[in-house]
Amino acid sequence: MNPDVVTLLQSAMINHKNGDLSAALLQYRIVLKHAPENLMAWDHYSRLLLTLERFAECADVCRNILAIDPESAVPKTNLIYVLNKLIDAGIKDEKPSEILRIVDQLNRLQTDSNFDKAAFKLGIFKLMLGEFEAGWYLYESRLRLNEFIGNKELLTIPRWDGKSFHGRTLLLHWEQGFGDTIMMLRYLEQVKSLGGKLLLFVQEPLVDIAATCAGPDYVFGNPDESPTFNIQLPLMSLPQALNTRINTIPSRASYISVPEHVPNRTQINSCLTASQHTKKYGLVWAGRPTHAMDAERSISSEHLHYFAAVKDASWYCLQREAPDTIPFSGAVPLGNLLETFADTAYALSQLDMVVTVDTAIAHLAGAMGIPVRLLIAFRPDWRWLLKRSDTPWYPSIKIYRQTEPGDWVTVIEQAALDL
Repeated sequence: MNPDVVTLLQSAMINHKNGDLSAALLQYRIVLKHAPENLMAWDHYSRLLLTLERFAECADVCRNILAIDPESAVPKTNLIYVLNKLIDAGIKDEKPSEILRIVDQLNRLQTDSNFDKAAFKLGIFKLMLGEFEAGWYLYESRLRLNEFIGNKELLTIPRWDGKSFHGRTLLLHWEQGFGDTIMMLRYLEQVKSLGGKLLLFVQEPLVDIAATCAGPDYVFGNPDESPTFNIQLPLMSLPQALNTRINTIPSRASYISVPEHVPNRTQINSCLTASQHTKKYGLVWAGRPTHAMDAERSISSEHLHYFAAVKDASWYCLQREAPDTIPFSGAVPLGNLLETFADTAYALSQLDMVVTVDTAIAHLAGAMGIPVRLLIAFRPDWRWLLKRSDTPWYPSIKIYRQTEPGDWVTVIEQAALDL
């Protein structure tokens, strides 16, 4: 290497370390002009661009490094990071084509030529952008992934095509989380109108509330209790089978009601009737810790004190994972009484409103037609779409979105102010 280049690179690294970033930036560029194969210079240059949040330039530099050394792990990790940052920028600037272009690049880095995994990830973003026709089609690739958590044996039975099934028995079966199942129960009445006998297999804890829905002839949670059937469909495939578009989503004001048997009805009543205020609000700030996106969707309880200023309101904490946590003075823990979804449904039915992050309770309250203030992360789950303060899935939900990744304080302040 030219000795002058060595000296200049050392000077650039010193300036970089000491915070003279403009000088370091210029010096790195000069070094790379004269020594374009210098991996050390490329590496430090990429780190500086990352510090400066010049993500598009950093992505190009990471690609250059990988072209020189395809086995280098750090630039690949950095490239994945900056591509995700560019997706966030596309979300903020409302540039759907840019988002999908970067998702395609990200897929090539992360999916190891797994077509189904790439299709699934692209499908999620298509759905988030409201491109339902292509989105539902691509979303079906989840059924072929190793990570699919539903019953794969059921998938070997003939699949329902969304058309009339008179004279046959259809099994709809769960495959994902509680919220996903609750969301899909809206389709049961429509499905029943197309055919013969309708069986519904849901997670055991959801049997009681699912049985309040119109449509199914039999609801069960134990696979050993399944009657015989001819055709099947995973619940999350219903939108694709029924050709759902944004303006054709079944969005009744409510489709779930409180089951007759509520184990802790008396105790919940006792807790709620002790309120000294006119309004009763529920509060949920965290979801299941094992959820893949829990770090993004859940909120630290220390940020919730803004809700304490809402006048003439009693707050009830519906947190199952931390039933004794009191986020601010006067909030009443109720989570220890919500042992079943029937308990939760009953408690929700006695409240004026629920403020919650993206959890099963948001879906349950929305499915019951209870007013909800939904607090969601900057990059939301696909079903909440982008930029909207409402959702076509649940008429009673109003959405409060982060305008910057990680900024919950602004979201909570606005929700509290509106209340």
